[in-house]
Parts: sequence; structure tokens; C-alpha cells
Amino acid sequence: MITLFYGNSIDMNAEGLQSILQLAEGDASVLMEIIFDSLQYTPQLMDNLTQAVEQEDAKKIKLSAHSLKSSSAQIGALIMADLCHHLEMKSGDGDISAANQYLQQINLEYDNVQKELNEWKNQLGV
Repeated sequence: MITLFYGNSIDMNAEGLQSILQLAEGDASVLMEIIFDSLQYTPQLMDNLTQAVEQEDAKKIKLSAHSLKSSSAQIGALIMADLCHHLEMKSGDGDISAANQYLQQINLEYDNVQKELNEWKNQLGV
């Protein structure tokens, strides 16, 4: 049973995952499932966003950014979630002029998030 968990990156907020761990009464398998799901499914969400930006489709950008925002926030990737939120709002207004710039920033942040999740996975001993 794990009672305390620390993240090492400014890109991630360990408090979110710590809350999940507390709700699971220290059962690290619940936290591991969330981390594994994120590592498994986020690449598809990233691909969806990339395709939407390449197609210059504001509706798809908005939907993809929203999905990615939600999944990022769930794991404590608040910087990434914030970038996705801004892209979602802009594209919802039909403004996709900065979509490529947001996509680049989201990709950079995603690299950081992946590294952090893998570190947490190692810290949990799986």
C-alpha cells in the first residue's frame, strides 16, 4: 500500500494522482491503471488533434482539444490541459490561426508528460 506519492516535474501536478491514490485507499493498482491508460490512449488523442489541425477543421480541433484537455487534467498534466483549453476555446470561436503553434506547444508538453508518467510508473515499481 502506498500512502504518499511525489512527482518530480513542474509539468505535472502530483496532487491529482495523490488524491486518486487516497480515494483508492493506497491501492497503487488503481493509479497504475490510470497511468497505463494515459500512456496507451493519449497517442491516439494526439494523432486526432494533429490530423484536425492539418485539415484546418475547427470543429474537429475543438473536439480533439477538449478530449485531450480532459484526459490531461485527469492525470495532473495541468499545463497541457491549459494549452488544450485555450486551443479548444479559440477553435470553438472559429479561430484556428494559432492552431499550429498550440499543437507544437502541446507536443512539447506531451513529451514532458510521458517522461513524468514513466518515472511515476517506475516509482510505483511496475
